[in-house]
Amino acid sequence: NQLWTLSVESGHLRISHKDRAKMRIDFVGGGFLKAVSWGETLDNIEAEPADEILIDEGQKLVTEAFDLFVARTIDTDGKILVSGSEQESSSIYDELCEQAGEFGDKRYNWDFVQWATWDNPHIPTEVLEQERERLSETKFNALYGAERRPNYTLVFPEFIKKIHVKELLFLDDQPVTLWIDPGHNYYSVLPVQFRHEPNIGETIRIFDEVYMMKTTTSDVIKECMNQIWWPRVEEIVIDEAGVQHTANAQMSAIEEWITLAKIAPRHQRVNIIDGIERTHTALKDPKHGQPRMFFSPRCVNTIDEFTALYKYRKSRGEERPTNDRPIDKSNHSAKAIAYGLMDRYGL
Repeated sequence: NQLWTLSVESGHLRISHKDRAKMRIDFVGGGFLKAVSWGETLDNIEAEPADEILIDEGQKLVTEAFDLFVARTIDTDGKILVSGSEQESSSIYDELCEQAGEFGDKRYNWDFVQWATWDNPHIPTEVLEQERERLSETKFNALYGAERRPNYTLVFPEFIKKIHVKELLFLDDQPVTLWIDPGHNYYSVLPVQFRHEPNIGETIRIFDEVYMMKTTTSDVIKECMNQIWWPRVEEIVIDEAGVQHTANAQMSAIEEWITLAKIAPRHQRVNIIDGIERTHTALKDPKHGQPRMFFSPRCVNTIDEFTALYKYRKSRGEERPTNDRPIDKSNHSAKAIAYGLMDRYGL
């Protein structure tokens, strides 16, 4: 109502026709502006082409609605501006924010801008202070400070791409350790090197991945042996399940690694909760608050597990669960990391 009064009824715009009921304004020259309430029903999203679309409350966006909006801009090569905050969870909104950021798909012309509410000089300071007292720090920073809100459905919400992902070169003068989660459907092998950093201590450098699906241990070993880092492999840590014989295999995974790679993998039973807790401390060391584990951008499947796929069944407010077990899928690299960390550092 305020926008309609200030813009349409003010007489400042060159309008040829206006319809308040249909929320449409036609301008002299042929252009038009139409507002729709897409949240009520997707039927409101008409198929008429658009040069520009502004989507408000982007955090409530659903994939079906966004796909319809995109379809309206294809023929016009139009632009879409999505505005929202982190007060609610939307997978498509989170995805758009990620795509617009440093690790986005550079085939598209994405841009991502953050503004805090207090950057707006028309917002009274006392109102913000009242909200700060009413809300938790996380909610306040998400709603008014334009901070990305941690997704506590994720097992590792502290994993942040701009912090934990960086270019990591294979150090050809340093040994390599392989951390492995074996399996037929998904098989994850992470080559790791360690280096001491001032004020941090030993850092864990996961500089590559071999992530294969519907495969066998022998095929994975062959793939690893074709990598530039293979001659520097000296140690292997594998899930205790590697001692088991599958129905169609004459040898266990560990026996195949010994036979083909000539290296005997170490293994031990790792409790899921203990492995998760050990990974938390590697992502953010409780002693100095800095990360000790870093990933190369080449580790695309591993990064996907940490940022989107490995989850608890539902979000639990603003604190991650400490006793509940997450869904046992999309966690193959995460488990390999847990085995490796427990092997090297223990509980």
